[in-house]
Amino acid sequence: MAFFRFLPELDPVTGLLTLQRELERAFQSPFGNALGPSGRGVFPPVNVFSDKDGYVVMMEVPGVNPDDLSIEVQGRTLTVSGKREAGVPEQAVLYELGCGWGMLVSALARAFPEARIHGIEISPFPYWVARLRTRHLPNVRLQRGNFFHCDLRDADAVACYLMIKPMPKLAAFLDTMLKQGTPVVSLAFGFRDRQAAAARKVSGLPGTATLYVWPALRRQPSSTQR
Repeated sequence: MAFFRFLPELDPVTGLLTLQRELERAFQSPFGNALGPSGRGVFPPVNVFSDKDGYVVMMEVPGVNPDDLSIEVQGRTLTVSGKREAGVPEQAVLYELGCGWGMLVSALARAFPEARIHGIEISPFPYWVARLRTRHLPNVRLQRGNFFHCDLRDADAVACYLMIKPMPKLAAFLDTMLKQGTPVVSLAFGFRDRQAAAARKVSGLPGTATLYVWPALRRQPSSTQR
């Protein structure tokens, strides 16, 4: 039997597995094993024991069809690989806040052809480059403007790659806009006052790619001690 183990608190972000793959394409840097969420859980714990017939390897792979697993043995190396479906709704609405040159929105549009990809960019030159890059992608809608003035209440997922200064204001803005449980991926700079579900170092970026399940509130320590 083969299983992979994932932390329970990461279950709500299953729908972002494909988004992670598109992020790694956009930045030409892998997040890691396709079976796991970014950061924790990429390399799951494994139980190995022997019986009268040989060795048994046990891992947990929730949501993965056993027929989709590939098991290879070369010498003394056992490789188990596979993937699970992203689970993103067909009509999902994905936002990139500060979409810049349109690299990520283009990748998302190809990964989710049935989804609606909304990119928002305030700077004119990157905006027009993004328009040129996405001109043949019918499921992309670009908007030039300040995303703080936009309505994000229909978002199924949000991605952003911003400077550190607007992050506290953005967190408060997302509190007023997003449904509970909405996945948010922030590249380079995270939300310092929020609890990350996962984080992964990405080569070529000054920081990490951090995943939040909104509102991602930190647990407050109890005021009473027993």
